Amino acid sequence: MTQETDTPLATPPGPANSELDGLAGLAAQADQVAMGADNPTADQVAMATPTGPDYGQEAAGTVDTIAALITGYAPAAESLWNPAAKQRIAAALAPVMEKYGFTLSALPPEVVLAVMAGPVLYKSAKIVAEQMRAERAAAPVAAPAAAPAGAAPGATPGPTAPVHEQTKLYPMM
Repeated sequence: MTQETDTPLATPPGPANSELDGLAGLAAQADQVAMGADNPTADQVAMATPTGPDYGQEAAGTVDTIAALITGYAPAAESLWNPAAKQRIAAALAPVMEKYGFTLSALPPEVVLAVMAGPVLYKSAKIVAEQMRAERAAAPVAAPAAAPAGAAPGATPGPTAPVHEQTKLYPMM
């Protein structure tokens, strides 16, 4: 349009105009998308609305984690943590978690690591210590070293301090 006449300008046909037509089509599509964003449908609103955590599912996961930790440490307790017992505990835990807004995912990763790895590491350390005790008990006991000539009967030689090679050059006075 020109400012003087307010009439549209004639555009000559040609390859340059087809590019402009393509850009005009993209602009029209962008306008339609923008209008849709300004007037979302009910489905779009429901999808965009943030929902809180599912405390029932969080409670079940928490109970499963606790049960795994306990039965991993004390396998004899496995009969106590049957599926029915876990469901009852999770059903009682869910309202408490909702009341305080607590989920396991809210814990810092260091705490989760300590809770998950701690019992396994403790049990592993006990197993390793027991194995080391068994290996020491099975190892042959070395006979005591013979006393040097001129030593008192029953006396054992004391430890000798290491001597550096250059110190040997100077006799001790």
